Amino acid sequence: MQAEHMRLCGGTFFQLILQGVRQRLKARDRFAGGSDNLKDTDVLIGLIRVAQEDYQDPAISTFSQNTSAYKSCELSHGTYLPFEDEAFISAFDNRIKNEYSTALMAMSRFVDTFIDTGATEKHIRLVKALLELVETDNSIANTDSFYVRQNGSSSDKATIKDMTDVCLPAFLLGIWHFIVLNRKDNSIGRDTFESWHEKPAVKGAKWIYNGHIGTGITRVITITEHLQTSITDNNNFETTEIKFPENSRKDIVDDYLRKGNAKNLIELFEDAIDKYQIDKFVDSDYTTMPLYCNVFTEVNSFIAYMRDEFRSFRRKRDLTLENCITFVSILEKYSFYLDTKMITDDGEKLYWLQNLDWATVYKELQNYRQNLEKLYNRITNGRSLSVYGFPAFGDEDNADLQNEFTTTKKDRQSDRFTDDSTSKTTNQVIDNPIIFNQHGNNNVQIAHVETLTINNDREEAKE
Repeated sequence: MQAEHMRLCGGTFFQLILQGVRQRLKARDRFAGGSDNLKDTDVLIGLIRVAQEDYQDPAISTFSQNTSAYKSCELSHGTYLPFEDEAFISAFDNRIKNEYSTALMAMSRFVDTFIDTGATEKHIRLVKALLELVETDNSIANTDSFYVRQNGSSSDKATIKDMTDVCLPAFLLGIWHFIVLNRKDNSIGRDTFESWHEKPAVKGAKWIYNGHIGTGITRVITITEHLQTSITDNNNFETTEIKFPENSRKDIVDDYLRKGNAKNLIELFEDAIDKYQIDKFVDSDYTTMPLYCNVFTEVNSFIAYMRDEFRSFRRKRDLTLENCITFVSILEKYSFYLDTKMITDDGEKLYWLQNLDWATVYKELQNYRQNLEKLYNRITNGRSLSVYGFPAFGDEDNADLQNEFTTTKKDRQSDRFTDDSTSKTTNQVIDNPIIFNQHGNNNVQIAHVETLTINNDREEAKE
């Protein structure tokens, strides 16, 4: 599309945000709720609350229609869309210029809740798309300012066009602030929206996104997440090193305790670990036993509970809070990693897929456990998450244990997942099974096959 028709506005920004949202969860069952809170309406409410923290939940039927029209640049304001409300605009502008840390924290929560910053690299494509959109929108002057720096300072368009280091929440916050202040007419993005989508053949059907905005940015962009995790668009998930804040010294922890706030957070965190049995989840070796589906319910409940509680500490963001947020995010990625590598034949227990690269599986399991153990150690000033003595792999004094773990698991995998007709394993054949995929609380049928073979020598998980 020609540059003279490219426009940054609320609808085009929202459309690009949706391309960066975490993968939607499919229904597995409904015994513990039925929403993944990643609908378009949820995302738009999240954006509005970055600007107005006390924004109330709207009537969902009307708001759903408003959301669809706003996304397609057919609506600038509505019953529940405050984007032409001068009080709303002024309050957000004041928040950016006088209470920037609060606004940045709000966008950090938004990123943590909605944006996929994992192996799919959706966040990198999102940043590049926005950089290219700002650059090609000739209605934005080179002197126009965006508050896209983590320290709260602004940069003009001419500077943004050459950015190579981006703090994700600060960048999104600055773009969103510019839109709220300067793009009240959302309809200016309609041509842009249509250029990014395949027009449906049937009136009223869904427009299919097929845009390539962002591919024009070929330079390396380093993305810094709000959790102080550095990932570049040249890295992949398996080789990326997770970077944590510096380790807590005892005098810092003692200072937290004297202030009281961090003590409450640490106690809250440890109580939740116990309540939802997160230590057991991290300790359990799911390569030697089935994984029960209800384990994901506990993990998801812990994640939701902690993220909700983090709101209470947003005004005094410190190292303990940063470590807790990072712990929750890594735990979520660990849970999702297991989910994508396992299947269930009965909706109750999950088993590993048989076509996996097991060297990579063991490496990832070790990586997640090690990082969670390290973070727990920092949060609690020296205590261990592992009640069963699981070693923090990677430490020099645990090198032998690491080798033993890898060798043992490879041997077990070779015994249990062989297609050799001479294998001693006696297989169970299930006629006409239904295969489900699962994540969290949800279960969805993904295949229906004539037979399913399951190895009988798997150890049953103890209740």
